Amino acid sequence: MKTYELRLLSGISSMKNTNIFKPKYANTDEWYTMEIDSILYREDQINQVKDALENNISGNKNSGTIVFGPAGTGKTTVVNLIIEQLLQDERVQNNDFNYYYLNCSSFEDIVPILQELVHIIFSESKLECDRIDDLASFLNQKLECCEQTYILVFDDIKNQYMISSLIEIFKDNSNVNVVGILNDIYLNESPNTTVIPFLPYDQDQMYNIIFRAATELFYPGSYTERELMEILKYDDLGKNIELLLNAARVAESMNKHQIDLDSIVTAERLIEARLLSLKLTALSMHSKLVLMSLLYCQRLYDEIRVNELNNIYYRMCLQTNETCKSLRYVSEALLELANLEFIELKKIGTCRNQNIPYDVFLIRNSDDVLNSIFSDEKLEPIEKMFKLEFN
Repeated sequence: MKTYELRLLSGISSMKNTNIFKPKYANTDEWYTMEIDSILYREDQINQVKDALENNISGNKNSGTIVFGPAGTGKTTVVNLIIEQLLQDERVQNNDFNYYYLNCSSFEDIVPILQELVHIIFSESKLECDRIDDLASFLNQKLECCEQTYILVFDDIKNQYMISSLIEIFKDNSNVNVVGILNDIYLNESPNTTVIPFLPYDQDQMYNIIFRAATELFYPGSYTERELMEILKYDDLGKNIELLLNAARVAESMNKHQIDLDSIVTAERLIEARLLSLKLTALSMHSKLVLMSLLYCQRLYDEIRVNELNNIYYRMCLQTNETCKSLRYVSEALLELANLEFIELKKIGTCRNQNIPYDVFLIRNSDDVLNSIFSDEKLEPIEKMFKLEFN
């Protein structure tokens, strides 16, 4: 898989804050020393989140709090900063107060979330039990015995049903307060639940935030208004901040002291390649084989049919000493790839004399997919797919 490494080449940096060259720096909120009051355009949401959490801690427990809105609107940042602020409060320090944060982006249902809670709160091995009622009963009994206050933050949870189920599980436990963070633009009314929407930033608001970040990060003359306007590529503030930082990295690696349009375009491609690589890393072994079979088919056919694909997939399984799966398994992997937007699924009618959909799978952005698979700067011949080693 292709990786990118950018080194600081110039002797004199145009940046005040050289921490941006630390690994993963672009994915954190450390781009300047952040105080809760310094977050722009979120005053109402800050007050609502603060009121909800303070009421819970003081004993006026509600059923739960749901913070929702599109990605990159400050939901996680606001919730975590307010909780950090509460931890410094004398009222909280004099009481037994516990805060647990769980990123739920990889969980498809409630059971693994409850199992993970058992593990992180009580340092116990994950229970083998897979019944929601049994896990909920175990957690509630343990938490009630502790006689402490718990705030459980479930971030990036898949849907409202999942967070509503978690709120329902703990609603009668006076020690537990549930906060759900949901990347969605719609939310059904939820009784006895505090609902706090985070609206997207408009263009002017986004520019002002990026401008302030740039003035914190760079010396004067390192950027112009034109470059900052060009950076506003996404609706997601986090991605725009990352683009700003990556553009600075690219400029430095080219021994430049000013962010220019070329460095912004390059930085955007790096972000897209990284996101694509993350998707590819998450795929199962067989999904990778199916994806590579599709790429091979793409060179042979304009349209890729499941039966044709299955033959190539079978040969790849033999090459990699993998256990061959059925055509049905391949079809399921294809649907997974379609959900991840690697391929496009088209229905073109039904098989003759049978009421079975006849599917065609088309590769999307095949060059980007190839770039994310191969480690060499130049693409190897497509036949090398049969010799790839998988992680």
